[in-house]
Amino acid sequence: MAKKILILSVLLILSSSVFADGNAAIIRQLIKQCENSLEVSIHINQTNDYRTVRRQAELMADMTPAQLNWYGSNTWYVIEMKKITLHGSQRLDEFEQLIKNALHQGSFVSRHLKGDAVDIAPSSNNVKDWLTNNGVSVKDETVDGNRCWHLELK
Repeated sequence: MAKKILILSVLLILSSSVFADGNAAIIRQLIKQCENSLEVSIHINQTNDYRTVRRQAELMADMTPAQLNWYGSNTWYVIEMKKITLHGSQRLDEFEQLIKNALHQGSFVSRHLKGDAVDIAPSSNNVKDWLTNNGVSVKDETVDGNRCWHLELK
């Protein structure tokens, strides 16, 4: 019995790393292939594959109510974020705590926190078409005043 539990535990650990989140590296490879294929340069807006909760809070604290709606206008933590009237570090601390609470309660919040998304500077339709045709979902966030395209695997 103990041997079976050990084997199941090992399998669970191995499968969790094989099926783990973290598609940002794959997305970066596809960006590189796109650059080579189209002979263009694509600016990636982030330096790490995984975004920290604090960085997510910084970005969300700077968003307009319309931009916060990207995270679900009826999502409880978005509703609470829109109510915050604090400024500076107090505002940031409140956003960070709301995100931590949301994650703790099983809310999704952002693919960036799991390393499943990459933001790039807006580019040409050729780049957008290439990425889309090669398994990348491209969300143009410039329509709401953000200066990026949000990429994730389809």
